[in-house]
Amino acid sequence: MSLRPAERAALLLWLCAARKLDPDCCSSDDQATRNLVDAALSCIDNGAKTAAVDVVADDDISPYLLRIADALCSLGQNKPDRPIELAAAEALLRQIADFVGDFDGESSITGERGRTASGILELAGIIEARIRILIDPTNRLIREIPSIFYVTAFSESPQELAPFRMNGGTNISCSPRVVTLVFKFEGITSLDLWHLAYTLHHELVCHTFQGAFGGNGLRNAHASSHWTEGWMDTVARDLVLEWLKHGEAPINWLPLRGDAAEAAVWSFHNSRYEAPIGLKKDQILSRSRAREACRALSDILSACGMASSVDEAKELSRKFSLSVNSHAHADFKRLDSLGANLRVALLNRVREEIAVEAARACLAFISHKDLTKLEADVSSIAQG
Repeated sequence: MSLRPAERAALLLWLCAARKLDPDCCSSDDQATRNLVDAALSCIDNGAKTAAVDVVADDDISPYLLRIADALCSLGQNKPDRPIELAAAEALLRQIADFVGDFDGESSITGERGRTASGILELAGIIEARIRILIDPTNRLIREIPSIFYVTAFSESPQELAPFRMNGGTNISCSPRVVTLVFKFEGITSLDLWHLAYTLHHELVCHTFQGAFGGNGLRNAHASSHWTEGWMDTVARDLVLEWLKHGEAPINWLPLRGDAAEAAVWSFHNSRYEAPIGLKKDQILSRSRAREACRALSDILSACGMASSVDEAKELSRKFSLSVNSHAHADFKRLDSLGANLRVALLNRVREEIAVEAARACLAFISHKDLTKLEADVSSIAQG
């Protein structure tokens, strides 16, 4: 499933185009500038699609990328107002060529091959480090535990990705845990980069760190797991949106900002609740209700004075969610059972005191970290 050399070259070229040449991020509306940027995009796209002709082995990738960089250099070379996008794309391609031996077709953040500043592994490393700190600010969950391995591949059934160009998957039943990113074999846009950021957040937050304090060999959560794919996916979504709104996302990877970027995140998120492949109607409803319950927790914490502000309520809700999901005894079946009771309690519109009691139980868990006690408390509250 790993990438062949020509596929690696193609993906690197398309990523470069999305990061530096996307028309939606162009610095000027001048038609001459647009024409040169379009010519550069065409150059990269043609290079990606025809890479198989010249890139047969790994050693062919670097010279091939440098050839494309030279072609970009020749575009608008004698123009005093040459678009900055062309220079940026050329520079990035040359940087990638220098580090191509470290490209993350298959690698880990902590391994020697992870010291790259060019492949997807760089973005994965930024997001992984962010989530590790959120899960355990005391650093008890040290950098390499659990060990995570990243695999990049092109889809053999691209229609399954529609209407998007990528998806992800995670296997936590093995060691190291494996995150797989699957792409459609075609060009990538700045919108797609936000979908990539979402995919990485989702796979890490929802799956990879599930039961992280409990060792290896855990069961993988099914697509029907409403806790994993509904509640925790909502946590992942909020993290991506906060990254965008607070201006903390790396501009070198995610140049698109503002309403267009936010819309890209929401469309990717909402697609998971509208008609996900392979789920029955009741499973989709459970996923949606889990999302609603996750939102309700922070709302209740804020409305009932258990948090001093809306932002603190969101932070406490996230801290609870990440603590439960990464617990040493966490298992997706057990978490689904807990999540079902939380839904009943937190979404109780008839007896609001039940929802408040459930929120208090969640808040208490942040301190005592006793999953069995939390399950018993929430079950009793849900039963009224």
